[in-house]
Amino acid sequence: VLPGEYIVTIQKDDWCWQESSIKINVETSDINGLVIHQTGYKIDVSLSHDIELEIIDSNDENNQQTHQLSYGDNEICVENAGVYKLIPNSCYKFVQEQYIYDTNHPDKLTLLAERYQIQGVIELSQAELEEGEIEVSQIDISVEINMNDSPSDF
Repeated sequence: VLPGEYIVTIQKDDWCWQESSIKINVETSDINGLVIHQTGYKIDVSLSHDIELEIIDSNDENNQQTHQLSYGDNEICVENAGVYKLIPNSCYKFVQEQYIYDTNHPDKLTLLAERYQIQGVIELSQAELEEGEIEVSQIDISVEINMNDSPSDF
């Protein structure tokens, strides 16, 4: 290379780096000791809704991470190469309860919500139960939510 200022850039986008590029100045001698530090492996996740995502290393169940992720594209770095279980924790129900991601085959993972999870409590007075006005077995609840109102690019 001719003398001058250069930027060295890493072309491995599916890994995580302390710095993905560094600036060097080439003068009259060789440059030795150039270090670019890899910090992990990237997981690309595309989401239809904001969620909390739990990530568990399949080789070490004690190696767990939790991330708050937003609608759209997200990148997460994990320390080790391998297979991970990804568990969405949300008020939405997704196509799967858990997903598998292998850093050795780094494809974008898309999580699509297909239903809302609705939790609630029905409170009845003791008088209503004692008077026989209402029997718990007679209470029916029906909720319909159209997921077609979700963002249009999913």
